[in-house]
Amino acid sequence: MKIFLLLPLLMLGRLTECAAQLYLQSGAVLKTTNNAVITLQDIDLINNGTISQQIGEGRFVFAGSSNNNISGNSNPLFDIFEIAKTGTAKILLSQNINIGTSVNFTSGLIDLNNNNILLQPTALLNGENENSRITGISAGYIEITSTLNAPSAMNAGNLGAVITSPQNLGTSIIHRSHVPVTTGANSGIQRTFFISPSNNSSLNATFRFYYLDAELNGKNKNTLGLWKSTDGNTWSLVGADNRDATNNYVEKNSIADLSYWTLSDALNPLPLVLLSFSAICENNFALVRWETSIEQNIDHFVIQKSEDGSLWNDVGYVPAQNISSGAKYDWKDFDPSGHAFYRLKIFEFSGSYSLSSIFSGGCNDISMPFTVYPNPTDNAATVRISVRQNTKAELMLMNASGEILELHDWYLQVGVNTFSLLNIPKLASGTYIVRLLLNGNNFQQKLIKK
Repeated sequence: MKIFLLLPLLMLGRLTECAAQLYLQSGAVLKTTNNAVITLQDIDLINNGTISQQIGEGRFVFAGSSNNNISGNSNPLFDIFEIAKTGTAKILLSQNINIGTSVNFTSGLIDLNNNNILLQPTALLNGENENSRITGISAGYIEITSTLNAPSAMNAGNLGAVITSPQNLGTSIIHRSHVPVTTGANSGIQRTFFISPSNNSSLNATFRFYYLDAELNGKNKNTLGLWKSTDGNTWSLVGADNRDATNNYVEKNSIADLSYWTLSDALNPLPLVLLSFSAICENNFALVRWETSIEQNIDHFVIQKSEDGSLWNDVGYVPAQNISSGAKYDWKDFDPSGHAFYRLKIFEFSGSYSLSSIFSGGCNDISMPFTVYPNPTDNAATVRISVRQNTKAELMLMNASGEILELHDWYLQVGVNTFSLLNIPKLASGTYIVRLLLNGNNFQQKLIKK
């Protein structure tokens, strides 16, 4: 193994390993050659310098029995990233990472933890399985951009979205997240795809959606169906032409266009439509609030809470009003943690139940209204959003065909943030889409240019 430390000025770069941390100081460069292997055994990686491996230069192996963290203010580019943790030990991401060749799964979990894994065009996931996989119940995504021209069973990056089409889709973004979404009367599994091709019409595509048992979120794999959304918020059942509960996929033929996709119940959905679900901080308690538009044969709700999105505890009980036209509910958590996850366990009179989507809230979060104004507009438009923590988002302006007209990395600060779109005066009259990708969530609004 060869490791070189390149210093722009004498002694201004420092690489240290102590107190179970590998720390790369600002200005320092960590360089490997000849497929060198760096193994971090129960060690955190803090990267404030430069880790930029090219293909064939080396492999980082994260091993050991404890949870460790990748953090810092500089996003590393790993050639090969290997997770080899014992049992269910995790690597938690506190920054985005880039992958040149592959993510190799030996054992253990990679928790996105509100951050992202960005694959280079030829990179892939290698060996992801039930016991060693990517998770991210709060937010975050893994993404690859690939060229899909007349694809035949193309599984870009091995993300699990397999596409066949006689058409040239061109440059396409495939984006996978693990936050269950609300699908009409129910919630989805812990896997969602966003697929955005350059050509996205008359595709006549076959789409095969792979999943893991660990992501089922209480669903019966024998009754799963594909659900589709054009905006990431409103979902409709598309169904299934093929369903394989052994090899874990659901497939649909003759798809005209691609967008957001998840899996949920295709048969016998719950007789309840959940319109909204939120948790906000008020004084010394967290107010959990939800609203339904349809209720039939619903007995009661159990409020469940988790600190990490994995282990859930029953913390509240609310009888259902069982009103066919819907109802509103409030429940107060007088033991609010700084950051928590909530979900509803929805019981029917028969004793059967289903789980709602998961909401990240409590007294460490604030509402995040996404607003574009003025709308309609003549010559200017401003985007506004509020966040509680500093974070990075991606803002884009698209035309009705999905062509990206503006694309910006937006570094959001605590509180209210505004951004003035640049190309509004140049646009022809018509309808446009303003989209914000934030922590694995999609916010979208139509913008009318007069």
